[in-house]
Amino acid sequence: MQRRAISPTLHLLAVGIFYSSIPSFAAEGTRLIGTGPIQVSTAGAGVAAPQNSSWLSLNPAGMVMLSDSVDVSTDVIQGRASLTPNGLLGNNTAGRIEDDVVVYAPAATVVNKINDNDTIALGFYTVSGLAVGYPSSRSSPGAAGGFDRRAEQRFITTSAAYARRITDQLSAALALNMNYVDLRSDSIIASGAQTSGTFDMHSALGAGFSLSLFQHFDQVSFGAMYTSRQWMETLDRYRDAFVGTPDQPQVFQVGIAWRPVAWFEPLLDYRFIDWSSVKFYGQGLRWRDQHVVKLAGIAHVHPDLTIRGGISYGRSPITESEVFINGLSPLISEWHTTLGIGWQANPAWDIQLTYLHAFENTLTDNGSDGFGNGTQISLEVDAIVAGVGWHY
Repeated sequence: MQRRAISPTLHLLAVGIFYSSIPSFAAEGTRLIGTGPIQVSTAGAGVAAPQNSSWLSLNPAGMVMLSDSVDVSTDVIQGRASLTPNGLLGNNTAGRIEDDVVVYAPAATVVNKINDNDTIALGFYTVSGLAVGYPSSRSSPGAAGGFDRRAEQRFITTSAAYARRITDQLSAALALNMNYVDLRSDSIIASGAQTSGTFDMHSALGAGFSLSLFQHFDQVSFGAMYTSRQWMETLDRYRDAFVGTPDQPQVFQVGIAWRPVAWFEPLLDYRFIDWSSVKFYGQGLRWRDQHVVKLAGIAHVHPDLTIRGGISYGRSPITESEVFINGLSPLISEWHTTLGIGWQANPAWDIQLTYLHAFENTLTDNGSDGFGNGTQISLEVDAIVAGVGWHY
C-alpha cells in the first residue's frame, strides 16, 4: 500500500535545526560518537541493530525494519581541555591554561516507508567539530602578538538515503551526503605570524556517499557501512595554516547484534577511521588512523521502557610526538562510557535521554618535533543527549 510522503514542514524544521548548530567537542578525533541519544547510549555501536531514523548516519539499510518516524535531538556537551605549553616555541610563562565550554549539537532525521520493500530517509546531523579558546597563547610569538589560542570547527551533513529489501532477511542502502564545514582560528603559521584568517569564520561545501548492508535472522543480525571520504572545497583564508581541504575521512564500520532472550540484545561493533589519508589531518595535524571497538547492550525492561549502555575504546589519533602541533585541537579522548533510557510515552511519541562520559586523557610531547618538548594537553568530556521521536 502507498504510504505518505515526507512532510515539507518536517523538511523545513530540519533545515532550521541545521543552521542553528554550533561547534562541539568530539569523541573520536573530531567526530561525534553517534547521532542522537539512542546511538550515543550504545557508544556508537549498533550498525546491526537499527533503532530509529537516526540510523540514517549509522546504517540506513537497517531502516527497512522501522516504521515511519521523525526524531529530533540535541547534544549538550561540556568539554574541559587544558594546555601546558613548553619547549623551544612554547609560551613557557603561561603555565597550565584551561578552557571549559558548553556547546550544542542538534540533529533531525526522518524515515518513510514507500512500501514493504522500499524505504527513504532524510536528515541533518553534526558529524564532527571542536571548540577551544584558551586565556593565553600556545606559543611565544602568539603571546607577543595576542594570538594562537583559539580554534573552532564544525562539520554538518544533510543526507538522503534509499534502502531496498533484497530478500526477506537482506537489505542494502545508498546515501548521498551534502556537507557544510566552517572554521575559524588564530593559529600561528610557519613564519611565526598569525594566520591570514585572523579568527574570521570561513566556510566550504562538499559531498560524499555511503553504502550499507543489513542481514537479519531470528536471533542474530549483521550490519556493515562504508562512508566515503567527504570531499570539500578549500578554506582559502586558512590556506597558510592548514594543509589541503577540510575533508572528512572514509569510515568503515561492521557489527553484530545477538538476541539470546527476547528482552536483551548485546552489540559488538568495530569502526575504522582513515585519518591519515586526508592531508588536512594526516599531513597537517599528523594524525594516525583509529581502530575503535564498541560493546553495548539494549535491555527492554518493560514494554514502554528501554535501558541502553555501552563502552567504546579507540586509541587517540594524536601521538606523543605531535602534542604541541595539536595544542588547539586536543582531541585525545580514548575511553567512553554511556547510559541511556527510552520511554514510549504512547504509540505515537517516545522520549530518549542519554549521558556520556569521555574519561580524561593526557599526552605529553616527547620533543621529537624539535620545538614542543614537554608540552602537555588533556581532555575530559561529559554530555547529555535528549531527544523525542514521533511515529506517524
